Amino acid sequence: MILGEDGARLSKRHGATSVREYKELGYLPEALTNFIALLGWAPGDDREVVSRKEMIESFTLERVGKTSARFNNTKLDWMNSLYIRQLPADELLRRLTPFLQKAGVEPDRLPEGWLQKVVELHIERFKTLADFYVQTAFLFTEEVDYDPTAVEKHLKKDGVPELLQETHSELSKVEDFDKESLERCLRSLVERRGIGFGKLAQPLRVAVTGKTVSAGLFETMELLGKEKTLRRISHCLSTFCKAGSV
Repeated sequence: MILGEDGARLSKRHGATSVREYKELGYLPEALTNFIALLGWAPGDDREVVSRKEMIESFTLERVGKTSARFNNTKLDWMNSLYIRQLPADELLRRLTPFLQKAGVEPDRLPEGWLQKVVELHIERFKTLADFYVQTAFLFTEEVDYDPTAVEKHLKKDGVPELLQETHSELSKVEDFDKESLERCLRSLVERRGIGFGKLAQPLRVAVTGKTVSAGLFETMELLGKEKTLRRISHCLSTFCKAGSV
């Protein structure tokens, strides 16, 4: 018997219940096979990631469990993320493509190599193929959905409008909009102002991503590009900071 995390018999109320649903949610077949196999069987050592070939070679009825197993979604997410990170880059892009297309993104129309950089930057952050776009949507869109709590906490503080205006001015002077140049520019700015980098990083992160948490700020801005980064800072100044557009 397979039980839900609450100890009750697994049913539809516990979430996805068919292979098709797990596929649509972005779980890899290799990960799901591995996870389900270990619900009722163990290879005889401490391994939790076991390939299908290894399962076939190691399987014995003596190691099939007699007690009911609990379906742990957190563990499935963890296992799926491991399998995602093990995929070759070209294969991972191939598997991500249907999920991006469903979101209205055509990978073939993106600049060469750009999507691969996005994947590499976020590979440790997404647990399913569908989760990739959830984590990175702000990179693909012109407009951003801003978290109201993040806006209130980081963009409406005293001094932030002036800081973002100066940031916009300094970034507009950066010719090579790469992470190294961006880091030099922004660290020089906070040093001149005599403030910690976090005082600038958080409002700037919210301005360009809409969220308080993201992958590396410099790398993210490089992927966004100069025009989009400056446009988002300007939008926040005129919309949230009430400091006038720049």
